[in-house]
Amino acid sequence: MIIEEKEFHIEPGRYTEMWITVYNAYDSREDTERYRVDIEDERIFNLIEEGEEYFMVIQAFKQDREGEFVYRLNQIERPEGTKIRGD
Repeated sequence: MIIEEKEFHIEPGRYTEMWITVYNAYDSREDTERYRVDIEDERIFNLIEEGEEYFMVIQAFKQDREGEFVYRLNQIERPEGTKIRGD
């Protein structure tokens, strides 16, 4: 997967939400599907870089207001084999 965007939402003292938008690195179509992947661990979020390629294991866990699936990160690693662990 290619990390297209990193985004977050913070409300002081209440709730923090972090997510990335990714797409298949090997799908050359212009309209390739994008996936929103929620990340719970800010340490993992801070290590991920936009525009970089990662191997990812993701799992759908809910649908948003538009009916699109939201995915959760289970595992991520760099193509050269560096593993990053967290939720």
